[in-house]
Amino acid sequence: MGMTAMEYLIIVLCLIGMVVIGVIVSRRATSGEDYLAGGREQPYLIVSASLFATWRCGGAILGGAGAAFERGFRGVIYDPCGAGLTPFPAGFCS
Repeated sequence: MGMTAMEYLIIVLCLIGMVVIGVIVSRRATSGEDYLAGGREQPYLIVSASLFATWRCGGAILGGAGAAFERGFRGVIYDPCGAGLTPFPAGFCS
């Protein structure tokens, strides 16, 4: 079961799109603070969504793979709950 030409095309277009968006946005950043923190002008909702997405995807990719390797499929069952709930106490404590 190999990939079709359409699937390769979609992957290539997504990669090209990410590079184009990255180049456009990188031209707007004039300092390190602009690059890392968006100039500290981002709305609370955008910052919260970014934190949640980073935490969620990092936990799912790294933690989920490790749990599946150690405990099999049943080891992955609780990963979404932990990755979904832990940003809330982390956000309140910071």
